[in-house]
Formats: sequence, structure tokens, C-alpha cells
Amino acid sequence: MAELDRERAKPAVPAGGGTTPQKPDPPQLQAVMAALAELKKAAALIVAGDYNPAFKEIAENSNHRASPDNKQSAQRWLFRTLAEGKVSASVVGKMRELATATLNVDYARTLADAVPASAFPGLADLSGLKDTEKEDAGLAAAIKEYYGWFGNWGWFTGQVRDQGMYAPDDCGFVGAHKRLVGALRDYEAKASEGDALLTQQQLVNNANQEQAAATWVDKLEMKYGLEVVADAREREQALLTHLGEHADYYRFVLFQALPPGEQLKLLTDLAPQLKVGYFEPRVVANNGPLLALPLTPVGQSQLAKTVDDLRTILAKASAEATQAEEAIRPDDYILPTPGMTVTTTLGTCDSCGPHERRMLNIEARKAAAEADVVGEEVRRRRLRLDNELYDDPASAGQPLRIDLVTSERPAPEPQD
Repeated sequence: MAELDRERAKPAVPAGGGTTPQKPDPPQLQAVMAALAELKKAAALIVAGDYNPAFKEIAENSNHRASPDNKQSAQRWLFRTLAEGKVSASVVGKMRELATATLNVDYARTLADAVPASAFPGLADLSGLKDTEKEDAGLAAAIKEYYGWFGNWGWFTGQVRDQGMYAPDDCGFVGAHKRLVGALRDYEAKASEGDALLTQQQLVNNANQEQAAATWVDKLEMKYGLEVVADAREREQALLTHLGEHADYYRFVLFQALPPGEQLKLLTDLAPQLKVGYFEPRVVANNGPLLALPLTPVGQSQLAKTVDDLRTILAKASAEATQAEEAIRPDDYILPTPGMTVTTTLGTCDSCGPHERRMLNIEARKAAAEADVVGEEVRRRRLRLDNELYDDPASAGQPLRIDLVTSERPAPEPQD
């Protein structure tokens, strides 16, 4: 019992600190860095791609031909637009980020994960998309800026198609990304192998150092000590917490890993309201616990018809409500408030006193008299016009004339 209570003897660490093996870099690291360099170069060309110079030359040149450099720039722009709209916006974000990013293994992992592995269409499938899909992704809007939707639309799109600007140019980005994924997989495998060898060598060194101090108490320990078990339980709890916080994402990933037949069966069982032929039997994204499925042309037309019908019904209901509102003209409004009465402005005003009422009557009579005077003046002038009297009606008339008539009899002499 005394031996069990004794503290375990620890071997002394050598003065030189012991020998710790160093893990060399796997040879696959060079392939990873080379693929990153190729991706950086291709991403710079794709991000700089622009359709404006080529389309402007087609619109303004007499031969309607674009230069090779501008045509290639438009093809790179088309690849960037399709990658952003059809694959993932994060891919284009990584392309722009590559110019200033620090190229290392950690960044290579994020770049590899930015491209969905099982999504359709992938980066390699963009050139095989239909012309209508390319136009819907942004090519039609770009053509509209120079040619418009109507008129010579067929001729304009034919020029763009004949000069190869319906074919996206990836500048080798797709091939470099595939090489990066393969090199990164080989690097991870080799790194894991090196970690295992390093751990094994460290265990051998530790065992050799503790061999002399080992007692029968050490031999009674379990194969995995308390520290190992505690560390494993802690990592288990962290993993369970992580899975619980991101349960929707991992459900989506596991669902995508199922065969297409099982995915379709689950979709039809869990969502019987989905009509066959209205959706494509593939999942393209998720929003929490909800899955996003693309609609077929039939489903799109039916959805558009439903939206139009709803718009028509709502517009009709709004018009009927407006007509009903205009037909209602109440004078009094009864509110569910005790002790309150509302009278409209057409009601009798009782805020004026006797004096104010008399003054209002005087003002009213004065206004009526002035209106009568104006009316009489208008009538007088109309009569003058009817009698062809065109002189000034406001003149004073003929001046007053006075004649002084004297008799022949002389006037009497004045008296003193």
C-alpha cells in the first residue's frame, strides 16, 4: 500500500534536452505551390476580362469584327459570369482574392473547398451550357447595352456567336484547380504518414527514457491513460457541439452524397406536393433545413402564370375596394369612444356670438350690393354698345355753356 501512495518517479531530462525528430516537408508541397501559382495567373486574366471592347468594335467597325485580344477578354468575362451565376459566387471571390493572397497550404485548402465537388454544372461544364442559359446568366444583358432587345437581335447575336464569344475561356483555371485538388490530397496523405512516423519515434524515445523508472504501479495503468481519455472526451464534446451548430449544413452534404435515385425518392416522400415534371431531380443549395431545387421550363411557365393570376386577382380586388370606398360618403362617424361626438364641417357652427353674426350679415349685404352695382354698370355699357355709342362711357359729357345777354338800355350811372 505504501508503494501505491508513493509519487511516481519521473526520469530526469538530459541537459541537452533530448533528441526530438524533425518532420521534413512532404515532396507533394511543391506540386501544391505550383498549382497555386497557375491558379493565380489564370485568375488574374479571368478577373480582368471585359466584354465592352469587343462588343463596341462589333457595333462600330465597318466589318463588325472584334480584335483577337478583345474577343478573348470577352470570353474570359463570360467564364467569370457563368461561374458566379451557375456554380458559386465564392469561386469568383477567390479569383479576385488570389491577387493579394498569401499562397500556402492553408489557403490552398480554402481555394479547393470554394468549388463544389458534386454540384452540376461544375466549372468544367460551363462551356457545354445551352446558348439560352448563357444569355440568361448575363450575356443577353451585355448584348442589350449595344444592340437592344428588338430589331436586329438575331443578326447581333449571330455576330457574337460566330466570333466565338458564346464559348467561355477559363485560361486553364479548371485544369489547375483539378491539379491543386489532387496535389493537396497527396500532400495531406503524406503529411499524415509523416505525423504517424514522428509520433511513433517520439513514443519510442519516451519509452526508453522512462524504462528505468517504471514500477509495478505504472504497469497497472490502462492502455490509455486518464490524460488521453480526458483529451478524447473533450474533443468528442467539441465535435458534437460543432455538428449540432451546423446540423443543416451536414444534412445537406450527406443528402448530396446519396445516389440520385435515393435523393429523388426522399424528395417525393417528404414533399408530395411537388409535381413530376415541374422540377429537376437535383438539389443545388440549401437555406437552413430547406432544400433548393431548380424548376423546369414547364415549372417556370406555370409559376409565371400563377404569379400573373395573383397579380390580376389582387388588381381587381384593389379596384373593387377603391370603388366601394368612393361610393361611401358618410357625414357622421361614430367612434367606439364614450362621450365623443364628431360633426363634419358642413354642420352648424355655434362658436359665433350675436355681434359676430350681425357683422357677418353686414359684410354679406355689402358684398351683394357691390355685386349689384357692378352688374348695373355692365348692363349700362352693354346698352351703349347696342346703340353704337363708342365714346368713353366714363367721360363727363358736354361741358356747361353759359351765354350772357344784355339789353340796349344803358346801365344806370353809379351814384356818389
